[in-house]
Amino acid sequence: MKTIVAAIDFSDASGLVLRQAEELVGALEARLILVHVVQDFANFYDIYGYSIPEVQGYEEEARRRAEASLGEKAKTLALGEEGVECRVLEGNVVKELVGLVEEEGGEMLILGTHGHGVIGRVLLGSTAERIARQCPAPVLLVPAGRG
Repeated sequence: MKTIVAAIDFSDASGLVLRQAEELVGALEARLILVHVVQDFANFYDIYGYSIPEVQGYEEEARRRAEASLGEKAKTLALGEEGVECRVLEGNVVKELVGLVEEEGGEMLILGTHGHGVIGRVLLGSTAERIARQCPAPVLLVPAGRG
């Protein structure tokens, strides 16, 4: 395995995702791409006919904060600066993560799952489940709350 992608959403599961990624990358001597996807809020509001000019400023601030936070998370890993590449993407989480794995030839995607249960998946759908179905590489789902 040469490239592993780990998606961080800064939730409780993120620390567990980082731990799993660090262990796998270290054991396999692979490259790690640490990624966060900033939702494209402008498109969300456009579907409801609202125009919110401040959304662009919010997205820029969210991107800036995500870049800083990813950099801090990467520094906590024992992989060295050359062993971790940080990326912040914008748009639909499923589309962006699957696209990144395809573009980079990722051989595994690691992401956290919040485990909202059967009713949550039926009513809302599961982002992690959609990613796992569409991703061309194996997906390691790390459940939140497991230590």
